[in-house]
Amino acid sequence: MTLLHRLLYLFKQFELKIGLTNEGVPRSPVTGTARQLVQERCWTGALTLAFVAHNAEEALTETHLQGTLLQAYSNNALTPSEQVMASMLLSCMALLWLGVALRARQLTYVSGINTALAGILLFNALVPHLLLFGILHHYTPGVITVLLFSIPLGIYQLVRQRRLGILTLPLFIKCLWAGLLMGLVSITLALGLSKLLV
Repeated sequence: MTLLHRLLYLFKQFELKIGLTNEGVPRSPVTGTARQLVQERCWTGALTLAFVAHNAEEALTETHLQGTLLQAYSNNALTPSEQVMASMLLSCMALLWLGVALRARQLTYVSGINTALAGILLFNALVPHLLLFGILHHYTPGVITVLLFSIPLGIYQLVRQRRLGILTLPLFIKCLWAGLLMGLVSITLALGLSKLLV
């Protein structure tokens, strides 16, 4: 069993253990929806924690990136203090989305936020982190949490959302694209603001 399969299995066992699944539970139209809303909010919290943990790893290990290929070819590369500020701003934005999910009353809204967050985690994992890791062949800030949390949790959430069928396929795709766009806008804003604030 590969590490990814083992982590996905652990997420599933965790979901069963603390009741974040409806398997084997008789549902009524009211209690089923209310319970699912709580479950989706819990998964929003888990996705947000994964994102915050990733940003914390980046902020704490940013000095390791100095002098690498990325710094050598980037005239606008962030200083370590600017990177810390950008990571803090991105974490605050993720916490805002958690706040939106906790206040949302409709299951589709929370499910859509989870799909968007999963998309952000996977995109962020693949484009800067795994790409840099593949080019440099050594540790880059954020790669550990990407491998341990972002990729398994992001894949699990996307598979889970499709399995639950809360979102129609067109809405699922829209939420995924909205998440990718939201991630790009958030990163751009955080990078720009960090240069102004530091």
